[in-house]
Amino acid sequence: MVERRVLQLASGSPFLLHGQFAFQTKDLVLLGMEYINCGDFDELLQRKGCLDSPCARFYAAELVCGIQHLHAKGIVHRDLKPDNILVTSAGHLKIADFGLALEDIYGDRTASGYAGTPDFMAPEMLSGEEYNAAIDWYALGIILNIMVTSRSKYHRGRFNASNIEAKNIIKKVNIFSM
Repeated sequence: MVERRVLQLASGSPFLLHGQFAFQTKDLVLLGMEYINCGDFDELLQRKGCLDSPCARFYAAELVCGIQHLHAKGIVHRDLKPDNILVTSAGHLKIADFGLALEDIYGDRTASGYAGTPDFMAPEMLSGEEYNAAIDWYALGIILNIMVTSRSKYHRGRFNASNIEAKNIIKKVNIFSM
């Protein structure tokens, strides 16, 4: 039911997957979503390899807009990763898979619990501490690192910030998340 509610709220952003319909049988709730035919962002990154700075900046901006929309509605995605980002036929991104999302996380409100994909989890979630919407920004940072380095995994403690363009993108994203 959380995913259904989030899909309804997502309709206000072009960077989030939209729900088209829902119905319920005796045993199931079925959700119909918009059709996105160009695969996921992980496939795109594997195909293209390292993205140039303008391309990485473009995709990061679309993800920032989607995340900001979710956070403005009190929603924390909790499983943001390239596999959960779809690519449209026009080359735009849409954040998808809201099954692990949390609702009503506004301001200083925190949550606890382990959910998501470990490679994209913020340290506070991994250590069992309380967390807030900032965990989505952490996941975006890992995705951005993958975009500019073409490494399929982020290795904690081994981030190479020598790319000046990557540093600039991260600084700009940091401004948006405050």
